[in-house]
Amino acid sequence: MPFAFLAPLALAALGLIAAPVVIHMLRRARSRRLDFPSLRFLRETPSLVRRLTPPNRRWLLALRIAVIALIALAAAHPVWTGGAVPPGSATVLLLDASASMRRTETRDAALVAAREVIGRLGDRDLACVAQFDRDVVWLGRDLAREDALAALASYAPGGAAGQPAAAVALADRHLASTPRSERRIVLISDFQRSNGPWTPGVEAESTASLETIRVENAFGNAFVADTQVDVDENGERLACALVRSGDAGREVARIAVPLVDGAAGDGILVGRSGETWTARVTAPDGFDLDDVRYGVVAVRAVRSSCATLAPAVRFSRLLPKSILARSSSGSCRVSTPPRSQGHRSPS
Repeated sequence: MPFAFLAPLALAALGLIAAPVVIHMLRRARSRRLDFPSLRFLRETPSLVRRLTPPNRRWLLALRIAVIALIALAAAHPVWTGGAVPPGSATVLLLDASASMRRTETRDAALVAAREVIGRLGDRDLACVAQFDRDVVWLGRDLAREDALAALASYAPGGAAGQPAAAVALADRHLASTPRSERRIVLISDFQRSNGPWTPGVEAESTASLETIRVENAFGNAFVADTQVDVDENGERLACALVRSGDAGREVARIAVPLVDGAAGDGILVGRSGETWTARVTAPDGFDLDDVRYGVVAVRAVRSSCATLAPAVRFSRLLPKSILARSSSGSCRVSTPPRSQGHRSPS
């Protein structure tokens, strides 16, 4: 056909055309008024059967049918395809550009898979290249094989989560308006669990077929978690967990490192500037987005003993209404300025 419908299910609304026809046929016939001297000698005979009558006002009936038909056709979104369908196929290549694809190995593997798909296209085939995370960015539309390969150079994963369902729906709408006999969508991703949903519901409609290609992650990810600053007789120490995750599971290692600039532990490097600190992953890792953990040294409460008050003088602002004093004998006390008393005049 020289045209197609983007939403063919909306054509089911054409069945509503029968509604005005039935309404016109069930109309009540108008009775002629007749004056009669008395009705008390007549027996009441109610009519319980309503017969279908031929519709009147046929021009009004035709107008109502035309309005319903036009609304149904408009909801189906007809698209003109230009007569004869040209030979060849149309392919939309969707590349996952979520944060997990920023790993060098994963990105390179996705590009290799994309080049293999484009390399199998014929001379009359067209290809569209797009990358998606929360949004879909077209890298090229309706390109020949060589131009599609060149468009892959613009592929750049970002830092957001992936939403494949919206990307597949957009690609399917684009293919519905493409005059090709064969239409398909190729989705390339690592199928990380935090993205998705990766369910059978992520499918193209009847206008195109969906093909998925998974890029395996043969390496894991390392990051710092459960950080806590402890203080003992040796000073401040950073206690944390170094998590190594991969396809085989998770491995957690507990580490305690002195909280000083340049201190190193098993797979992490500590940096400190004033009251702020960082813990950077130095273990083998191909994903650098979560390699640094930031923190601030918490202000501790002042103890009541004299030995702990001296190093905590800088935190005296925690007691805005008190004055910290030390007597000449070495004892400590907390004195509070007396409240101002109102002057009362003698009665």
